[in-house]
Amino acid sequence: MNRNTGGNISLLEAMGMIDQRNVILIDVKSREEYAKFHLRKSINVPIENFKDSVHKVIKGKNKKIILYCSSGIRSMAAYEMLKDMGYRYVYNIYEGVNK
Repeated sequence: MNRNTGGNISLLEAMGMIDQRNVILIDVKSREEYAKFHLRKSINVPIENFKDSVHKVIKGKNKKIILYCSSGIRSMAAYEMLKDMGYRYVYNIYEGVNK
């Protein structure tokens, strides 16, 4: 994985990146799951309508984007969608963030 172009990262690596101002943190869990637990500074864009609504949250395809869910499966699907849409700096917290 090349941190300059995205890929899978650990939660620890993500936490180091989140403190940077130019990172967008997206939680792809359902609204109900997000209400129960989410990481500080994250934006909820549920996977169910991710492809149709993510452009409202991310302006420009060169932003650093970190995706997560509870297990890493849904966020990996969102990762693939963003890469297919031409976003360059996309990261997935591969083990998820489970509380």
